[in-house]
Amino acid sequence: MKKQVLLLISFSILTIITCNEVGTTYDQLIAIKTVSQRVSDLKKTKIEIKNSEDPIALVREEHQFLEYEYPVRKDESYVIFYRFDDTGCFEIKLDTYLNNQIDAQKVINLIIKDLEVNTTFGLPKKSSNFYRWENLNSEILIELDVQNIKRGHISLNIFSTIFNNLKI
Repeated sequence: MKKQVLLLISFSILTIITCNEVGTTYDQLIAIKTVSQRVSDLKKTKIEIKNSEDPIALVREEHQFLEYEYPVRKDESYVIFYRFDDTGCFEIKLDTYLNNQIDAQKVINLIIKDLEVNTTFGLPKKSSNFYRWENLNSEILIELDVQNIKRGHISLNIFSTIFNNLKI
């Protein structure tokens, strides 16, 4: 009996540990789509975006706006916002809310790596708290704001610079 109780306790502890830490923060962030895949969501319709996201994560929907929130770990999440006009999605914003700077820095490094290997964007222009990528014809702009990294907050914005066929 004592052996069975010890085995049950060991199994319970193992289950708790494995369920709380499923993959890295970045693995969870890209479980639905990578950053490069999110770039391809530009110009998609609201219905196409809704069909590609987890419906359970939808927290707000308006005529030209969708907001999704995905949990990462206890007290951590990332939020994705989509904005639409008559031509489709023109802005995607991904905000992370992590508990520490170390995980946030790992996510930043992997986002940069993802975009650097994407031949559409290559190397970013960098300032102290900001990374910026443009595609070759300047129709897509990506900005990674890391000024609040110490609080675990990262903000990634993906824009189509063409609205209703007028370049801005």
